[in-house]
Amino acid sequence: MRPGGGFLGSYAEFAFRGGNIEEMIVRDINEPDRGLSARIIPPEPLQLIATRWKAADANWFFDFSESAEKTIAFLEASSLYRARGVKFDGAIALSPQVIEDLLALTGPVPIPGQNLILDSKNFLDVIQSEVQEAQNEKESKPKQILGKAAPLIVEKLVHLDAEAKRRIGDLARQWIAKRHLMIYAEDAALQSFFEYYGLAGTVAQIPRETPSDYLAVVNANIGGGKTDRVVKQNIRLESVITAEGAVHNRLAVSRAHAPRKGDAWWYRVPNQNYMKVFAPLSSKLTSFSGGAEKKITPRVSYKANGYEPDPLVAAVEATAERYEAYPAVQGFTESGKKVFAAWSLVKPEGKAELVFEYTHTLPEPLRAGER
Repeated sequence: MRPGGGFLGSYAEFAFRGGNIEEMIVRDINEPDRGLSARIIPPEPLQLIATRWKAADANWFFDFSESAEKTIAFLEASSLYRARGVKFDGAIALSPQVIEDLLALTGPVPIPGQNLILDSKNFLDVIQSEVQEAQNEKESKPKQILGKAAPLIVEKLVHLDAEAKRRIGDLARQWIAKRHLMIYAEDAALQSFFEYYGLAGTVAQIPRETPSDYLAVVNANIGGGKTDRVVKQNIRLESVITAEGAVHNRLAVSRAHAPRKGDAWWYRVPNQNYMKVFAPLSSKLTSFSGGAEKKITPRVSYKANGYEPDPLVAAVEATAERYEAYPAVQGFTESGKKVFAAWSLVKPEGKAELVFEYTHTLPEPLRAGER
């Protein structure tokens, strides 16, 4: 998991002409990253695993448009594209759920040259297993299975009957509602269109004069293998609204690491999660418990080695505040929201619970009898 959805391990570049797909190339994200010479300081939590900020870790912002814009900037700065003057018009994010739903419509897809058949039930486990084993054996293209599978799935989709294609439209509405599908466009007018119809994955901005609350619990797996697959998370929010218009929230997030019998090792390592809680901008932390304190020391001296800060990351980190009574949590401002962030470390078969208590004030006091 990453704030914009998931870790960007693979991507496909599409070229369209006349509304048709003219070219599709599936790549490992490491291909453009190897051709990236820029030295950009990563967001502080990512410094635990990365020296430089690259496209692989660009899905860092909860607002998908910001993550997509940053990813495109890294790709275009890579020698893989820069030498040819390649520019990207936008980005489409798909979660594994989308592929699984499409495979349920197309039926199983055999992979040529391999004793593998992808279907809606095994897609994610097979892909992760194939990629991990290829990486362990240090193959030059560990994600070639995706390159083989993608055109086969597209070909099957093209030849679906009318009823199955109608079903895709129904599924698309579910994907959009649950953020399994998000779209970003470099063109401002087109991006505005996507935002209007809820496709852009932007953070909701509620008018300040509207009495309201807001909550988003956002996770980032940093050095925790692929354990999100087997971590069960429960969120409980209790709110008390006073007659004066103050909202007292108690948010409890419990996480249980429950690997399945026979699971591969990458599901059985400790889950190392950086959690960001987005709340109304006026929120004040009143209590916190359960987080793990973690001191992050950069692997290099950024100043001495000519690294540059990213403007958006620097703007967010400039708002950071520490809480003397609660050293395991940090506060800052992002996407027009107050964010409380803390680490959650859960070993296999273990559990952890983080409890945030915070207060914010509604724009106007509530009158007796008003709801």
